[in-house]
Amino acid sequence: MGYKKNDTISILIWKEIRDKLSMAIANIVTVFNPDTVVLGGGALSHTPELMNAIIKDIKKYATPPSYEILKIRQAQLGDDAGMLGAALLIKQKNSG
Repeated sequence: MGYKKNDTISILIWKEIRDKLSMAIANIVTVFNPDTVVLGGGALSHTPELMNAIIKDIKKYATPPSYEILKIRQAQLGDDAGMLGAALLIKQKNSG
C-alpha cells in the first residue's frame, strides 16, 4: 500500500477517507444514538490501521452523550456478507 511506503498522494487520500468516513459515522451516532455500530468491508477488514483510526476519530466527532454507550464492532462475515444477505433476502421472500 502506498501510504505505508510514505507516498504523499496515498497519504493524502488515506487521511481524506479516514476523515470523511469517521465524520459520517459520528454524525449517524449523534443523530440516531445507537448502542452498537458494526464496521466492515474489504478496506476496513484488511487495514487494521484504518479501522483503529476511524474508531478513534468517531470519539472525536460524535457528541459525548451519544458516544458513552456506543460499542463499535468489526463485521464478522467478511467478504461474503453481501452474498449471505442476498441469499437470506431470497429465502425470506420465498417463504413468506
